[in-house]
Amino acid sequence: MTVTQDRAACTISFNQSLYIDSIVECFGLGSARLSPTPIAHSTKLSKTQSPTTLEEQSTMAKVPYQSAVSSIMHATVMTRPDISHACQCVAQFMQNPGEAHWTAVKQIIWYLKGTRNLSLTLGGVSKSFDVTAWSNSNFAGHPDHGQSVSGYALFLGRGCFSWRSRKQTTTASLTSEAEYYAAHLCGCEVIWFCQLMKQIGFPLEAPTPFHVDSQAAIANMNSEQINGSNKHVKVSYHWIHKAVIEDQHIVTVNVPL
Repeated sequence: MTVTQDRAACTISFNQSLYIDSIVECFGLGSARLSPTPIAHSTKLSKTQSPTTLEEQSTMAKVPYQSAVSSIMHATVMTRPDISHACQCVAQFMQNPGEAHWTAVKQIIWYLKGTRNLSLTLGGVSKSFDVTAWSNSNFAGHPDHGQSVSGYALFLGRGCFSWRSRKQTTTASLTSEAEYYAAHLCGCEVIWFCQLMKQIGFPLEAPTPFHVDSQAAIANMNSEQINGSNKHVKVSYHWIHKAVIEDQHIVTVNVPL
């Protein structure tokens, strides 16, 4: 990893271009095409695309799928939040990957190859700790079980310092419910960061703006009671009520569609 400090701009940047080059070379994709996105919106990866015959399994056993996924996972954990969702998708098929899954992995590497110079930059001239949080979900996006995926990103100023994409363990029956689950995951990270800043002597002076693109989910987060529309939601997810209403660590912001 290359770390670059810009004293004039008061920023520090992290870049993994050399690591990406090593991935491209390791998996023999140096002369391959580039991809404008880490995963196409139309791509639907499923267990039905996994090998079902011994011949297919024997062919895929020669493919370095697990090694490739582990390599790109390292990149997304360290400096590349833009491939977090794509990595989450391909990581679900480590035990029995198919040709379609391998093609998706190669697309991520092609994308990294074309964007190798992108850096994760933190800092800036502002002396205030302006933290903002964004959460989202794709309702019923998993073709096998109908589960949704939660995603979030936390920013300190203009720099992203925490991100995640994870398949929801509970199957949401409504779009607003999927957004609510995603908000819960993001809210846990917000509270952790608030507590961390307090422990090191930099307590946040104002609630963290929490951006959600579902008015129904925001209404549930700000509601002081469990109503008919969300009474079936697991009690653990209603923790977000306390964070918004009682502790006031979070203030919700609607994101227009």
